[in-house]
Amino acid sequence: MKITIPGGHDTRPYHVVKQGDTMWKIARMHGITLQQLIDENPQIQDPNKLTVGMKVYLPTSLFHRHVVKAGETLWTIAQKYHVDFQELKAANPQLTNPDVISPGDIIWVPKHTVSVQPSYLPLPDLDIPDMNQGWQLESNNSGSHHHPTPPAHPSHPSHPSHPHQPHQGYPIYLYPVWPAHPWHEGCCPYCRKSWI
Repeated sequence: MKITIPGGHDTRPYHVVKQGDTMWKIARMHGITLQQLIDENPQIQDPNKLTVGMKVYLPTSLFHRHVVKAGETLWTIAQKYHVDFQELKAANPQLTNPDVISPGDIIWVPKHTVSVQPSYLPLPDLDIPDMNQGWQLESNNSGSHHHPTPPAHPSHPSHPSHPHQPHQGYPIYLYPVWPAHPWHEGCCPYCRKSWI
């Protein structure tokens, strides 16, 4: 979209070509395709030949078009749209003096539309033991109170398979929760009294 003012001056946002700039680099910098940038600049006869100081126009869809009102400054506009002041200043090279803007001036405010994809770190392969394997229940003489017997402690591996997992040979066992009333007939009075 081409925007002009009564005097015929093109007010579209643009990028001023610097040393080392190419159409591909400028397109990548603003998150658009090379063809989109070429289509936006039919005045450039050879996209492979850019000169320093040349204007390369950018799609207006990348910006908010703000018309300056009385009392506004570039700083207050940056605060209004929550953008960095230096970023806003760089997006408006048409301003000869960014500290002095007048009502009616057009300010192009960059839109932040770049999405950040979440990154995931792969988890290492861990040998997790079966928490129920090896547990046995032993009965006492009365037959009403059971005590869990943990499995034998594994021996320390002489050569662990994963050098970054030094404790792989020591699985963690979850001990069962005792019943609500572990006392029973035959316990000593002290034991029974402590659980009631």
